[in-house]
Amino acid sequence: MARALDAFYEDKMAFPFYSGDTKIHTARGNFSCKLSKTKGIAVTNCPKCNAPIAEGTGFCTKCGYTAAYAPPADLENNFVPEQTGTRSGTGGTTPNAELMQMARAVLSGSWGAAIGAYFVYGLITGGIQSVPYLGGLAILIVGGPFSLGLATFSLRFARQENPDIGVIFSGFNEFGRALGAYLLMGLFVFLWSLLLLIPGIIKAYSYSMVFYILSDDQSIGVSDALNKSREMMDGKKWKLFCLGCRFIGWALLCIPTLGIGFLWLIPYINISIAKFYDDLHPATSPAL
Repeated sequence: MARALDAFYEDKMAFPFYSGDTKIHTARGNFSCKLSKTKGIAVTNCPKCNAPIAEGTGFCTKCGYTAAYAPPADLENNFVPEQTGTRSGTGGTTPNAELMQMARAVLSGSWGAAIGAYFVYGLITGGIQSVPYLGGLAILIVGGPFSLGLATFSLRFARQENPDIGVIFSGFNEFGRALGAYLLMGLFVFLWSLLLLIPGIIKAYSYSMVFYILSDDQSIGVSDALNKSREMMDGKKWKLFCLGCRFIGWALLCIPTLGIGFLWLIPYINISIAKFYDDLHPATSPAL
């Protein structure tokens, strides 16, 4: 089975092999499957670049295309999924460098759409905050819906769902939840910051997944989303901090470009964080 993988993938790290229980963990594709002990892996071609990919993983390591998972037609002769209808990650064990590589693959060929969406978002929110006297109050009201809309756009883009720019306004359809989450997050981080700066920063990381959770599950309440974010980020806050640190050098390089480089860097950061969120799910985590 390991030799079969090597035949289809130049980068062997894309599919670490676990021989003990016949499981292959597809870190880039965020999919967990069980192999047939006699037939091995079925192969299909990427619809975008025609590169060979393992059927059922839904992720092309060459161009970054991600398709919705569809079980093979002949399960007996192919690998058998452990569980259908699930969103699979690695429990947050995928290296940050690989998450960034996945983000670059997704953005490849689609930079224009991503740059346009994040530019419009920054233009609108920056313009609101610049309004004298009322800007601070206004962003307090609309900051939540815009944050939810941006999280939704980032997730859909990271999952190759081709979102349009209007998705950044979708948070206003969930205005109450978005506003409540924004205010509660701000309040809790502020109260922890009164103790010392460091506890406030730690809490900010604890709640960093809230808007992604709200985007994924429209039935979840604000309090439950806050609790779920804390659970997901338990033991992963330092990893997210290190992911952010990886962009410091890129940010410094953007400064001599008079800020133009940030048009590319901001989508890169946001899609990487969306990949980080998806990767936090366990290998056979039910979709939210």
